[in-house]
Order: sequence, then structure tokens, then C-alpha cells
Amino acid sequence: FLDVVFEGRLRADKQDDAFDADAAIATGELVQLIPELIDALGGELSLSAAASASAAPANAGEARAFTATS
Repeated sequence: FLDVVFEGRLRADKQDDAFDADAAIATGELVQLIPELIDALGGELSLSAAASASAAPANAGEARAFTATS
């Protein structure tokens, strides 16, 4: 966000209007940010891939090594 957008909020009688404007700006920015963030992180995970990954048993050696160092 640009700090310039949120500057000049000195009048207390306009706080509700200022909040509404800030919320609209933030929502508009997030609408653009979230799809780009998902793409940057490799796209959406399909439900079938998530289910098969969680059903796979963990390697017992890795689990022991993790608990021994913690």
C-alpha cells in the first residue's frame, strides 16, 4: 500500500468514512494480491493430491531424528 493513500486522517468526525474508504482500498488490493500469490507459490493444490499426501505414512527414521534433536 502507498502511505499517501492513508495520509490526512486528522478529522475525527470523518473516521467512519475514512474507515470505509480504507477497507475498500485494502479489499481491492487483496483481490489483486491473492491470485498472484497463489501463482507465485506454485498454484492451487488439488484436493486429491492433498488427500494422498496426508495418507502417506511418515518415515519413522525421520520422525526419530526430529524428536532427538528437538
